[in-house]
Amino acid sequence: MRRPRLAMSQATVKHLSLREAAEVCVRHGIGAIGIWRETLGDVRTDARMLRDLGLRVSSLTRSGQFVTTTAQEHAAMIDDSRRAIEEAAILGAECLTVLGSGCVQLASGEATAQMADGLAEIYHDAEQAGVVLGVEAGHPMRADQTVLTTLESVADLLDQLPPSAALGALVDIYNTWWDPLLAQKIERLRGRIVGVQIADWLAPMPPFQPCRGFLGDGTIAFRPILDAIDATGYTGSIEVEIFNQEIWALPADDIARRVVEGFALAG
Repeated sequence: MRRPRLAMSQATVKHLSLREAAEVCVRHGIGAIGIWRETLGDVRTDARMLRDLGLRVSSLTRSGQFVTTTAQEHAAMIDDSRRAIEEAAILGAECLTVLGSGCVQLASGEATAQMADGLAEIYHDAEQAGVVLGVEAGHPMRADQTVLTTLESVADLLDQLPPSAALGALVDIYNTWWDPLLAQKIERLRGRIVGVQIADWLAPMPPFQPCRGFLGDGTIAFRPILDAIDATGYTGSIEVEIFNQEIWALPADDIARRVVEGFALAG
């Protein structure tokens, strides 16, 4: 049985090659795959392989990060983002993820301003390539990775930029589920949600990192969150992205089976 909206990130089967991960998705009726750029070979060859398997690309992770303390590093990140846009276009990715870069040497206001400046430099490239940039809020516990820790901060950033079909929000439910105002913040992004990622929050947290869980193994009530997202008009992929060393040690087909079962439980 094919599940068109269900996608699985390569991160969930971390130790597989792109082809191996894609073949696992196909065997289990998973309709799309989220790709990490470092696993790509020749991008055109990879894109052809995925088309031959009938598999869509739910996301490409990720563009270059924009927050830095030197102009030279910033320029390198812009160049890397433009390469990522080219790759996303060739793969036909539903979105190219943009994580709100973290930089401990900068105050959050300055870092957010660098994010806006970086997006302003590349979104025309994305428009011309037909690529959508999905800006993602990270978890507040990972301030080393991101200055965007709520959907409100993502919406505020997008509001600083001209309206564009190439700019939107990627909602990672694992990072944002805890917010008591989540429904209102999802509604604020009506028409601008371009991707959804999902994993469960294990409680108590296991004594190792990373520790995302299969859907249904943790504390998140997914159905109302997914309903709120769908109510904004989003009809794209829902990508299961799990970082967990114990899960990575399982056979890949067992992981995919649990992904499918959990997706059904999540509604």
